[in-house]
Amino acid sequence: MADLNELKEEFVELLNEENPIENPPKMHEEEKTEWGTLNEEIEYIDPQFRSTKSSLDSQELSYKLEKKLELLDFELNKFKNANEKLETILKSAKDKEKDAKKLNETLEKKLEQVKLEQSAWVEKQQKAIRQREKARKDSQKNLAAAISHNEREEFNNLKQQFQALQEERKRKENRDNKVISKLTREKMELQNKLFELEERSRDRRRSPIVPASRSTAETQTPIEEEKGNIEALTPIEIFSAHSRVLEVVKQSTLSDGRVQKTLADGHILIVFPDGMRQEKYQNNYKITYFPNRDIKQDFPDGSTQYFFAETGAFQKVYANGKQTIRFNNGQTEKHYNDGSKKIIYPDGTVKRITSNGEEVCMFMDGVVERTDNKGVKQLIHPGGNIEMTETN
Repeated sequence: MADLNELKEEFVELLNEENPIENPPKMHEEEKTEWGTLNEEIEYIDPQFRSTKSSLDSQELSYKLEKKLELLDFELNKFKNANEKLETILKSAKDKEKDAKKLNETLEKKLEQVKLEQSAWVEKQQKAIRQREKARKDSQKNLAAAISHNEREEFNNLKQQFQALQEERKRKENRDNKVISKLTREKMELQNKLFELEERSRDRRRSPIVPASRSTAETQTPIEEEKGNIEALTPIEIFSAHSRVLEVVKQSTLSDGRVQKTLADGHILIVFPDGMRQEKYQNNYKITYFPNRDIKQDFPDGSTQYFFAETGAFQKVYANGKQTIRFNNGQTEKHYNDGSKKIIYPDGTVKRITSNGEEVCMFMDGVVERTDNKGVKQLIHPGGNIEMTETN
């Protein structure tokens, strides 16, 4: 029995040497037990068969070897099939690797092409920017050269006219100052006359006068009321002071609390409850004194003038809608119906603003500044040089 097992193992080793496999099949324990039991039974039943043991063992060995060979063939075929599948998988992996490599090369070529196109586009844009910059500089040079001798001469003439207008304005201001001084003196004279009237009124009040009739008492009442109004006046109200010198021929109190007086020259004085006073003349001239010391004048031609006491500014609005504003510092503004403006500053600078937003500013040193509605500013110097800037 031991010899048979050794023979089987040698045969398996021989097969492994010819066709080596990683895990050669081994005989199971059940097979070994079966072979041992079979041999023992044979020897026990008939010892005479011991002589034929060798022949039986050889047959069994042949049978077992055939079975093992079949098993080995099955395992070998199984290994071949697995090997073929593995080769197929490896081939597919290699094909996919080749495809991925080709795709990577294609992407790299496209990326390189995109980089070249981008570089060409950037170069094209830079070239266009340089061309536009050159065109702008050429335009500036051409614009500077376009100012001819006649235009410079015209500019000098305008400058001389402007200086002449400035001198004329100064002469008018001096004339106006003289008129203002004269009016101030007249105002002082009127104040003196008012003071004399107050003294006379006090003297009449001290003397024991007994009214002869009701009509006499009624004529005395307006005098007393006029005296109270005189004491409430301020020195700035020249016209109102002049009105109180005149005789009141009619007086009435309206339902809203206003007091209306008709003076001897025909014009009407209205006193409002809040202290506002208004004078109306027969030629449609009207002047209004507000409690905050502002004064408004309405002229027969439809224009109005307003004096702001707090700032000292005058605003005149003409019948056609044009406005003139004069500030306390000497600045004058003219506003036109089309939206344009003209501003004269105290230092002599003149600015014109058109209806479309363009500005032209003329300085006393001869420099002209022009700004269009897009924010492009142009400085024109007396020598003809031009500077251009662009505001953000």
